[in-house]
Amino acid sequence: MIMRIAAFLLCLLFVLVGCGAEPPHTPAEPQALAADSGSVHPLSESLGAAANIALPTLDGDSLRLVDYQGRVVLLNFWATWCAPCREEIPDLSALHAQFQSQGLTVLGVSLDETGIEGVQAFADEFDITYPLAHDARGALAEAVGNVYGLPTTLVIDAKGNVVHRVVGIYPVEQMQPVLDELLADAGTKS
Repeated sequence: MIMRIAAFLLCLLFVLVGCGAEPPHTPAEPQALAADSGSVHPLSESLGAAANIALPTLDGDSLRLVDYQGRVVLLNFWATWCAPCREEIPDLSALHAQFQSQGLTVLGVSLDETGIEGVQAFADEFDITYPLAHDARGALAEAVGNVYGLPTTLVIDAKGNVVHRVVGIYPVEQMQPVLDELLADAGTKS
């Protein structure tokens, strides 16, 4: 009995120590990313290997960022259980509908560990109109780095460079000028 208690306490100790560990991915250039709502971090970094990671989409295809080269991309990492994500989705759908013909693509990447069926049900319930992919293992999130809070949104220019990273809700009034400028620079905005 004493051995079981000792083993339990030892396991508990390992769990508690492990929870306080540093995140597994540290970017080459550390960014002070606060988890507050709408922390905008302008930067310029290449997607590198992340551009070729293929994720399953809800319609059975695969999504790779490299396939969107030449377009401005709003890449949103989210989860079905995330309340701020739920709040942000209608704005992202509206932006996608409004600017899709002008060169903007909104891409949603679910980090839910549950199956794709749960993500599909959520997408149907919230009438999500932009492409969605499922990243249950977090491969793309790890490859782009600094996806430690949800939602996290990356703004990617038409050349494939991450130019903004936002942890928390990205308010449309902050997002709109950034997107307008990038679409104009890409020569795709009318």
